[in-house]
Amino acid sequence: MIQRTLTLLGLGIALAIPAHAAPAKPNILFILTDDQGYGDWSTNGHPLLKTPHVDKLAAESVRLENFYVSPSCSPTRAALMTGMHEFRNGVTHTQSPREKLWNGATVLPQLLATAGYRNGFIGKWHLGNAGEYNPANRGFDWGSTNQGGPRGLFNPTMIRNGEPSQGSGYREDIFFDDAMQFISETKDQPWFLYLSTYSPHTDLGAPEEFVAPFRGKVTDNQAKFLGMVANLDYNIGRLMAFLKEKGLDENTIVILMSDNGQTWGLDVYNANMRGCKATVWQGGTRTFSYWRWTGHWPAHQVDNLTAH
Repeated sequence: MIQRTLTLLGLGIALAIPAHAAPAKPNILFILTDDQGYGDWSTNGHPLLKTPHVDKLAAESVRLENFYVSPSCSPTRAALMTGMHEFRNGVTHTQSPREKLWNGATVLPQLLATAGYRNGFIGKWHLGNAGEYNPANRGFDWGSTNQGGPRGLFNPTMIRNGEPSQGSGYREDIFFDDAMQFISETKDQPWFLYLSTYSPHTDLGAPEEFVAPFRGKVTDNQAKFLGMVANLDYNIGRLMAFLKEKGLDENTIVILMSDNGQTWGLDVYNANMRGCKATVWQGGTRTFSYWRWTGHWPAHQVDNLTAH
């Protein structure tokens, strides 16, 4: 099961663990950020960002350093959910109808459900929302997102399991709170959580405490973009601490990657790569990819060519 799951998530190298050496059903936390470049963590050389929590996660992970995705959002997401190239799963654009994931595809949570997993989805889907395309009809048992998508930055209306409620605070903070709620509610059942942030996609904005360190050093929009990344680091740190507090650290696979390359941070730092989102150059298609399973996968760097 573990090897099959890794294949569906796009990891085509030998990371399968012998059956006698691993718990039968580890939890899986898959965090996917939106429009974040390879260089948008301090561990990858960013001159302004300080991201200690992700830096620590990376240091503890199998790091795929030559990892590629599609140059835009929906095709990457469809490939990650199905293990199929976008030309086979039907998602070749971010606009309807070409962003609707083929309803005949087997999606990762559907497969995991057959192994007894409880599946949660939080944040951005972008693979079709109506009817049969909705996450609730693609194998997810629990779901949370916000009305307004990338435009709902502060005090958004949240939709949890189909029920609207008024949220308070910053959208990504709420997403990570919901992640901890899902994990707590799941108790002893193995779980898969697809936590797909809107940050740092436009619209740009974050709580001022995260934006302020960059003001005066870059443009206003660039400061907001970097503030969104800094907020992601803060929230990932909160979630990692929560897993450890709950005794789930060693039985949870943590995966962190982005859906495509650079946008608003392009002129600040692009890790010496050419291109940006929506281009086929490295700046549009190469991203970070960290895989941590504490106590099971030794931290190391993999230079082999890998892809979603």
